[in-house]
Amino acid sequence: MPKVSQVTEIEAFNPQGQTANSEHSSAIELSDIVPERVVRPSVLTFLKKKNPSREGSQRVAPIAEVKESGEQANTATSGDVEQGSQRDSQKLYDVMVKDLGLKEEHRFPSRRRCTDIFFFIIFWLQVAGLIAVFLFRYNSNVDNQVVLDSWMHVKGRIFTYGAAVGLALLLAGLWLVFMRFGAKYLIRTTIFTSVGVCALFGGISLAIVQGTGARIGWAAFWFTICLLCVLYYVLIRKRIPFATLVMRTALHILADFPSIFAVAFFSNFLQILWVAMWIYTYFSIQNMWQQWADENQAELIALAHNETFNVSSFNASATNITAELSTSEEIFANLISFYLFLSLFWTSMVIRNTLFVTASGVVAHWYMGQAEGKKPAAVVGKVFGVAVSKNFGSIIFGSLLVSFIRLIRVIVEGLRRYNPLQNGWLWMVADFCFGCVEALVRYFNGFAYAYIAIYGRSFIASAKAAWELFRRSGLDRVVNDDVISGTLFLTYLLVACLCGGMGAFWVYQQDSAESDWFYGAALPCAIIGFIMGVVTLDTVAGAVTTLFVCFGEEPEKLYARFPDLGTGRNISNHVAFEEA
Repeated sequence: MPKVSQVTEIEAFNPQGQTANSEHSSAIELSDIVPERVVRPSVLTFLKKKNPSREGSQRVAPIAEVKESGEQANTATSGDVEQGSQRDSQKLYDVMVKDLGLKEEHRFPSRRRCTDIFFFIIFWLQVAGLIAVFLFRYNSNVDNQVVLDSWMHVKGRIFTYGAAVGLALLLAGLWLVFMRFGAKYLIRTTIFTSVGVCALFGGISLAIVQGTGARIGWAAFWFTICLLCVLYYVLIRKRIPFATLVMRTALHILADFPSIFAVAFFSNFLQILWVAMWIYTYFSIQNMWQQWADENQAELIALAHNETFNVSSFNASATNITAELSTSEEIFANLISFYLFLSLFWTSMVIRNTLFVTASGVVAHWYMGQAEGKKPAAVVGKVFGVAVSKNFGSIIFGSLLVSFIRLIRVIVEGLRRYNPLQNGWLWMVADFCFGCVEALVRYFNGFAYAYIAIYGRSFIASAKAAWELFRRSGLDRVVNDDVISGTLFLTYLLVACLCGGMGAFWVYQQDSAESDWFYGAALPCAIIGFIMGVVTLDTVAGAVTTLFVCFGEEPEKLYARFPDLGTGRNISNHVAFEEA
């Protein structure tokens, strides 16, 4: 692209319409600001028309070096730039409409067909299977009290776990209120609070944890997390104002639909019920395997009494019995464990992503003007009904991808611990790689879920549409600078730490000699807090993701709906200008 033809485009990004200043300008390409091949014409047009001046700003935006002959060249080439923009617009239309079939009239179709039926059926079969195993173990001759008390001490911890649930919901609710009315200080407060809590736990570990190695290990863990939080703040501090505006906008929309939080609490209830049933099923099966091991040992003892006169015959018989039983039981145990963990991850992700799609659909209805003149509860009910019926198969399919990757990580971690001395570093590298893949899949799935909520397409078609939107729009600049997901993750960890600390403190106060304060109280309470935080605050994540997607399709609507907050204006500036 000729250098002179870019001045016309870059002048649209000049916040004050100033001419080039030799002291503050540099000869750069337009692709350095917004890459040409990924700029969607609608977004670029919006940035050119709606980018106002930054009053009071002392920083001059980077612009191309303009020479005396440049202005005449710009006039001559402005028509070429306009024609190029029209050609790009036609190409984008061909992809988004002809290839993907995404037309404006296809949004929120009144008649939707069920998507990804195969995965819909498989999911409900695995749910029915786990419920059947749970009922079988619950009604079996196994002493249920022995199962509960020997593995989890649940009977004496019901109050503690219930308190963890209440505390997690309270903290998540307070965070939402603070986000609604104090978004300006929310990100910094979350990071600094995480630093303080981690430092406090590190000090407590040095003070009360018994054993020199354990004390140093836990203290190092907490202080490392503290240091990472500080480093994270240093890296994102310049992007906090933009993230604050996006969060404020998301909460402003969700506040108009308070019924969405009722769906969030219902999802929390289902999550608690599912995890509790899974825990009982898992540990009851563990108890069954222990009984089988005891029966095998008793059979070997009986064989020894019968064949004491022939040592060689006894050894051969015992070896055959042990090999036969251990092989069959090991295969069965591994299959059951694989099924149980896949069921746990899959169902939990489905519950979470259903809430995510519901929030996405509500925000999309508001953004596209489909919620005007309708009761908020009716809009939420309609979107939730579509999510759990017509779009449920697509949600299940997307959740399965993340769950399967997470299950592979669990298997890799188990193999690494089973044989830590042989290729231990290789297992660590494999776990890290699968962790990165899981993070990428989960991150990109959110945009696919937004398209599922808007167009009701299958998961593959929605993911393809999301990929095309990223590839052909300037949204990658906005999304790559998104710090909201990191702030939400810190919030999940903060809620988990506080709930785990509450559980450990409660058990330690009741009986300071209690030996399983960590596995019996702190860890379960932390897991409960993390799950409650994730499910409750996923409404915000869904709202933010959908705002980005809708802005990519129709950027002018966001500016028209929020002229006072200036969200559209700041998104424009965020895409158009480099941070100093």
